Amino acid sequence: MYRLREMKRWLSALFEKYPDPETNGISRSEIYKYRRFEKELQLIKENIQTDYKAAYLLVYDLMSSQYMQNYLRTGHLFEMSTQLDMGYVIPKASTIKEAITNPIKEITLNSTLNKHRNETIRRIRIELAQGIQAGEGYSTMAKRLEGALGFSRKKARTVARTEAGRSQSLGRLHAMDKVKETINDRRLDKMWFSSRDTNVRHSHRELDSQRAGKDGLFEYKGHKAPAPSLFGVPWLDINCRCDTLYLVDGKRPEMMRVRDYTDERYRQRLAERIEQLIADEVLTEKQAERKAKKQVYPPNKVTEYREYDIWYKTLGKVS
Repeated sequence: MYRLREMKRWLSALFEKYPDPETNGISRSEIYKYRRFEKELQLIKENIQTDYKAAYLLVYDLMSSQYMQNYLRTGHLFEMSTQLDMGYVIPKASTIKEAITNPIKEITLNSTLNKHRNETIRRIRIELAQGIQAGEGYSTMAKRLEGALGFSRKKARTVARTEAGRSQSLGRLHAMDKVKETINDRRLDKMWFSSRDTNVRHSHRELDSQRAGKDGLFEYKGHKAPAPSLFGVPWLDINCRCDTLYLVDGKRPEMMRVRDYTDERYRQRLAERIEQLIADEVLTEKQAERKAKKQVYPPNKVTEYREYDIWYKTLGKVS
């Protein structure tokens, strides 16, 4: 929001410096004279570069925290359940950095954010150029900037969620290495566990309850991963909310926690929100339903453990 406010001030200054009386827009001849437009874009680029450096530090700190918390919590769980000392200690900063640095060069945190930064700058350039060429007024061009920066904010959140999920999976994986060393006389299997709601993607529905192969990897259509968020394939990893269940001697859990879409209060609140969106934002029923489901969440309930497809069939029609 801060960057958007600053850019609106900057845009307002352009209208004052290079006005076009005929269109009430920015004078094309003046803004392009002496490479002024390129110089203004360079300032934008430098400011956004600063923003993304700050974003990198925030996301990296989030990844480090998620890795350490999941590593230690997993270790604590197994130490308490087995009453064995497995030698867990707080990981060093260098150890965490090595662990969460993605070995796939094209999708490291730094390269991912750089890609998003460049795309944001490109969108801003296109929106400004089109607005100037069309002789648009301040309010119209300001909306163009809002769209471009809104795209950037959404992308940054996606990166944060995806990288946090990857760090969680890595923390648990590395914690289990010590467990395997300590209980090597017991069989320890891995099983994919989805988020158990209606937003689980089709590929992860198929992976749900799948056990890892002898190589310790899950497989989907030729792609393999040791845990969720670790395929190295965007359409399988981005925004993944799945988890790994560890089964000792093949024993599966008896209970599970899921979203209760049959809850009457939830269904009533959802219906009311859909009606409100239709009235206030002039949306179709389908559009309002999709938006409402992102704003109104069902409560959780504990139920008998079932594979995803079997659980999903019990939901009936979700309205």
